[in-house]
Amino acid sequence: MDVRGAAWELFVFGAPRVPGDIALFGLFALPAYAAVHRNDIIGAGFLSVGLSLVQAIAMVFASAGFVLLPYWSRAAKSAEARLVARKRIGMLVIASGLLAAAALTLLQVFLRPVARLLLGSLADAGLNDIRYVTLGSVPYVIYLVLRDYFDAISAVPMNTVALTAAIAIQAVLLNGRWTSVPVATAGGFFALGLAMVLLWIGPMTRSLRG
Repeated sequence: MDVRGAAWELFVFGAPRVPGDIALFGLFALPAYAAVHRNDIIGAGFLSVGLSLVQAIAMVFASAGFVLLPYWSRAAKSAEARLVARKRIGMLVIASGLLAAAALTLLQVFLRPVARLLLGSLADAGLNDIRYVTLGSVPYVIYLVLRDYFDAISAVPMNTVALTAAIAIQAVLLNGRWTSVPVATAGGFFALGLAMVLLWIGPMTRSLRG
């Protein structure tokens, strides 16, 4: 086996995805920095709690993505298998979105006792901030479901494209004073989910027409 050739292929595949990993980190970290910049230290804490709840909802879906990655990789090797994979990823995205929405609804109903458990007497002061931030859990789940599928079927770093667009939109929203930090945070995640769906639907639509 040509070790140098394999290493180069790995570098060519992985290097364009590094900015996406940085952007994903920024998507979670930037809101807290923005809150601190606005001299709202307590608000930054509420944001961190909300983002932790987003990750808690999304954790199961992230694990599913890793499990399915070998299947998507095998499916990418033939046109017939890719067609079946497109149908299955469509059902998976819809099912995951519905399950995430159900989990979010349940969290919203019981958010007050959950917040009091985590924050004690401070919970009521930041309840609305946490509520807005957790809305980002559904688009984040959609990102996680499509992330490994994209990496398996395409050498183009589609995740990086979506993440770069999302953090740019989030930065614009956070920089402006017309939105609160929690709303801007959720807006960044909605931009991420929308970008992933558009990147998924576009090639699929063209292939069906062809």
